[in-house]
Amino acid sequence: GGKIPVRWTAPEAIRYRKFSSASDVWSYGILLWEIMSFGERPYWTWDNFQVMDRVEGGYRLPAPMKCPKVIHNLMLDCWDKEKTSRPKFADIVRRLDEVIRSP
Repeated sequence: GGKIPVRWTAPEAIRYRKFSSASDVWSYGILLWEIMSFGERPYWTWDNFQVMDRVEGGYRLPAPMKCPKVIHNLMLDCWDKEKTSRPKFADIVRRLDEVIRSP
């Protein structure tokens, strides 16, 4: 077993080492947060144990400055505790496309 990038990994993937499209969606939500925050480090200076503990307790990253609410809502959906409730990638593409095309 190699090292897991805790800041980008879904809780169930950390706990059970079970990776899926749903855990990829979680990671994509973190990537989206990094993009919208212009490269800030997810969870700042927290160590891996703090990240795991707080995420397990329900903490989610706040919206980056000037991040549209619709994009932060998408991030929050990607970080749903229930992996079956997270959007599929096709839904993410559709939602982002709507944002890009809206005036």
